[in-house]
Amino acid sequence: MLGNAGFQNKNVLFNNGYSATQLWVFKSDQAWDEEVVESGWQFFRKGKVAVAVKFASDQRSGLEVVLVGSGLDYDSFGAFKTAVKTNARITGISMTSSKGVTASEGSIDGDPPAAMRYTEVKLSKIADELMDDIDRDTVDWTDNFDATLKEPLFTPAKLPNLLLMGAEGIAVGMATKIPPHNLTELVGAICLMIDKAKKTVTAKEKKLMKPTDVPLSYDVTIDELLEHVKGPDFPTHGIIYGWNEIKQAYITGKGKVLIRAKVEEEELDKGRLSIVIRQLPYQVSKANLVEKIAHLVIDKKIVGISDLRDESDRDGIRVVIELKRDAQYKKVLNNLFKFTEMQTSFPINIVALVDGVPQTLGLHTILEHYLKHRVSVITRRTEHQLKQAKYRAHILEGYIIALDNIDEVVEIIKKAKDEPDAKAKLM
Repeated sequence: MLGNAGFQNKNVLFNNGYSATQLWVFKSDQAWDEEVVESGWQFFRKGKVAVAVKFASDQRSGLEVVLVGSGLDYDSFGAFKTAVKTNARITGISMTSSKGVTASEGSIDGDPPAAMRYTEVKLSKIADELMDDIDRDTVDWTDNFDATLKEPLFTPAKLPNLLLMGAEGIAVGMATKIPPHNLTELVGAICLMIDKAKKTVTAKEKKLMKPTDVPLSYDVTIDELLEHVKGPDFPTHGIIYGWNEIKQAYITGKGKVLIRAKVEEEELDKGRLSIVIRQLPYQVSKANLVEKIAHLVIDKKIVGISDLRDESDRDGIRVVIELKRDAQYKKVLNNLFKFTEMQTSFPINIVALVDGVPQTLGLHTILEHYLKHRVSVITRRTEHQLKQAKYRAHILEGYIIALDNIDEVVEIIKKAKDEPDAKAKLM
């Protein structure tokens, strides 16, 4: 599904032309029934149940297998400078079944999901960083679902996409829910790990190993990482509480985040006050929230509110809740947090595929796997460039020989019966 990252932030890939809030997302978080597609599926045994691991993102690219395949037609529709393409085309390339797929998650104003046949997408500018160097033998390829095309198993991923955009999915007996993070903070943490990386083998042992096989240790504590990664960075903002829970989630891979709407107190005439909502918790629909508050006032579960209106515009969210003269500001605000989605919790369960097996990962482990992936990509890219350079050097050596013996070369070509004969004699 294509979605609006300002509202429903999932796996990064495409820029949705339908969404006014911008960004790039592609998600597939529904259970996949009993349908089993051989290509792109990983299996493992849990009790007596064989579970198809289709719900989780690969820790290298931060994308589900089927979503990586969506980039296989990268050259024809992928670049952000090209014209947009229909969402249905992308779905058809990457999936054998599009049941339940929509082109967006709707909007923060309560708009329903849009059908993929009515909307268009293209890769966003930053998504190019996920695909860069993919044509330099940096990743492994496999058949797509019907074996008519080749698709990458993962992307080179210059960006730590798994943490950057987050991920969400559910399957039998397991689920994953990873919040999005700030790119600058992630880069700071990655640079810290690179600066403190140490080789755990001797120089003699290193000479006998491939660069990608040289084990590295990162002498970085979780507290040092958290000096850079302050916590999740949700696109709808809001105020995050519960630092200990956040730290625990980064250590163990499991925890939760408490998110509250950001409000402002404004004075009205005759000594009255108003509560103005300027930011909402992640994935909360503004339209549904306003409707919920109205029902609570009608049912008298929340008292002290005289007026409620939505003044949101292109400059941002502004929901005004006017209070009665005798209303207690803090009491009304606490009731709003208690009875509405002005306060929500985001459960964190960082599960991702590591070598095809789902694992619960902490922050240090995720970044360590990401760095290992980038070492592999850069090594493979360098080997590819070296191979191309040697091939080019071989051709140039031939040119030099031909130029040094130009008269003889011309004579051979003149006397040759045809082109194959000339080639055979020149060789």
